[in-house]
Amino acid sequence: MKELVIALAFVLFFGAKYALIQNGIDMDGAKKVFQENVTVNKLVTFEESPEQKNLVNNSPNKKEEQSYVIEKYTAPNNWGTVSSELGFSLRYPSDQAGAVWGDDEYFQVGVVIVPLSSAMGEAVAEGVSRDLHNLNIFSGIMVTVIQDDPSVDLQDQIRSYLGKEGDRDRRGKLLSEEWLPITFAGKQGYFLERLIEGAPEQGSPHFLRKEIFVRSGPFLHRFSYLDAAKDTVFPRSGLAGKEFLENAGKLSEEILGTFAFDGSDTTSIVVPKAPPPPLTDGEKRHRDALLTELRKLPYFDESVLYDSPSNPCQTGTLSESTDNMANTLTLSPGIFFVGDEEYVDLHGYDEEGRHTGAMPILPGYPRPIIESRARGIDSVDLFSKGNGLILSENIDGRIELVGKKYGFTGLRLSGDGNSCDIAYISVPTTPYSVATISLTSAGGIGPISYDIDGDGIKDFEISLLHPLLQEKNKQIQAVIADMMKTWPEIE
Repeated sequence: MKELVIALAFVLFFGAKYALIQNGIDMDGAKKVFQENVTVNKLVTFEESPEQKNLVNNSPNKKEEQSYVIEKYTAPNNWGTVSSELGFSLRYPSDQAGAVWGDDEYFQVGVVIVPLSSAMGEAVAEGVSRDLHNLNIFSGIMVTVIQDDPSVDLQDQIRSYLGKEGDRDRRGKLLSEEWLPITFAGKQGYFLERLIEGAPEQGSPHFLRKEIFVRSGPFLHRFSYLDAAKDTVFPRSGLAGKEFLENAGKLSEEILGTFAFDGSDTTSIVVPKAPPPPLTDGEKRHRDALLTELRKLPYFDESVLYDSPSNPCQTGTLSESTDNMANTLTLSPGIFFVGDEEYVDLHGYDEEGRHTGAMPILPGYPRPIIESRARGIDSVDLFSKGNGLILSENIDGRIELVGKKYGFTGLRLSGDGNSCDIAYISVPTTPYSVATISLTSAGGIGPISYDIDGDGIKDFEISLLHPLLQEKNKQIQAVIADMMKTWPEIE
């Protein structure tokens, strides 16, 4: 059954626009739909009509004795994590929502809660999606970090910011507005509840936009999300749309309940892999015995080299690795890393932990968005083969091959604008495997540290120069056969 997702008003990665619509439309088609229908990348604010000005609470201190509360929420282990090098993080349910970067103000990230047909039925989900899309709004949270001016009163700064945003984007009417003080993530600020009337051509539906503004360090942090009003009725989805927006509002506050100014120093979106099924005591003893043998040195014969590629690069030297276990390749920048998308996803990380590669997939959308944030590592579209990585400068970092299914992938390293071959090796894959290629600023590449079962422990190494020992290959096959027996692949 097709899953439907709403179109998102984000500008992502080098200004390219993406739309998330029904499965079956390719990325080029999605871009076209997005560019024709959505032109802004911020949360929509609305025109305050003259006849409604008297409804707006212009006295934020009117209810000083009250305050709004976002309860702290302990996220399940399978929730994803958004972190920022500005010193904060939050968690989100990756089975119901997706996280994407925006580019408004100093920093921006959105968590989009998706109307899924698996939960609502296809017709209802489509109606909700179209209603939200045509109103140019989305359900979920937008976190925006703004350069603060501490010399300006916080209330005045919030009014000025929202006023400028409203001047840029007039798509509805502000019917009322209530201010309450809030203590959010340990910071003092304000909570705003704004009743909005949507465009007349969409039936003038009412809904709530909730805003939180707090100061932290040199920044003003804004958190904006939607909720249903008492009289919300959408033209296509009717009361089902109201129910979805109510649930999205509750989930948004659970997500906000995980937000913390925790000193994070890496900007990333991470979704944990689903853990494998538990093993029985007997199965665990057998697996441990196989892994113990697999982890024993040596892994490969340093006296034997792989056959030379048919189209070898002329540049490059060999140097001894620092661990005295294998040689590494030392080559000039401009190296392509290519694997088979059916079996692995390629991810690049620089020394600061910034990422290049496929982001966690949004629910209901068939393909991931690709980001390029790691210094010196860029993504390249290989069309039917997926996406590869280009190392454009020598850095301290790593390339990861994250396994997706049982089998083997050919890992190809090429240079000189992808016109010559550096190395081509066969790498085993499992649904839980992670193969890590180390990179150094001196130009070193490899060897590959291989975790076959995703437990975070290195099980063996693969050299880019020397083939594995035959005995080691047999041990690898024994472990994979045992994994396939106890952890069968789920289609």
